[in-house]
Amino acid sequence: MIFGLRNLTYGKISPISMLIVVLPVLLMVVLGFTMGSWAQAGVITVLVMFALTAIALLLSGLRNMFSF
Repeated sequence: MIFGLRNLTYGKISPISMLIVVLPVLLMVVLGFTMGSWAQAGVITVLVMFALTAIALLLSGLRNMFSF
């Protein structure tokens, strides 16, 4: 984690790619503390990440389909 922050400050990694890696962890922690069960939070996190992946694939496909 320290090396990731160092690479982010040196500009070796883009903030978007760092966010993509950290997003599931942040979502799991937030849901874990707000929901009653950590197991429930894990399942919801996986479902949300699957949905976000499906949306990203759909938008990427649409963009490639309409670009000439």
